[in-house]
Amino acid sequence: MIESNALSGIIEGVIEDVSRRTVPISQLKEELTNAPVLRDAYAALSKKDMSLIAEIKRSSPSKGDLAAISGVREGAPMMTPRLDEAKKILNAIQRSK
Repeated sequence: MIESNALSGIIEGVIEDVSRRTVPISQLKEELTNAPVLRDAYAALSKKDMSLIAEIKRSSPSKGDLAAISGVREGAPMMTPRLDEAKKILNAIQRSK
């Protein structure tokens, strides 16, 4: 491979990678036919008394401390703004059906 610049080398590498991963459409259709059935995320998250386990990231190696988390008690149920927003989105999806 003759490289005139770094970008040419990257592009050539991507083309080689894509050519190795290209499969016939018949193989792709067969794999899709045999793929597992997708779960309905909305139905799973909308169940009555649904429980959710989440990890709260308190710090980042590159950014240090993240947003403060207040009012947390060990074992206490907690609704974060992101979970609240997710429930609003799920409700909007349900209303649109």
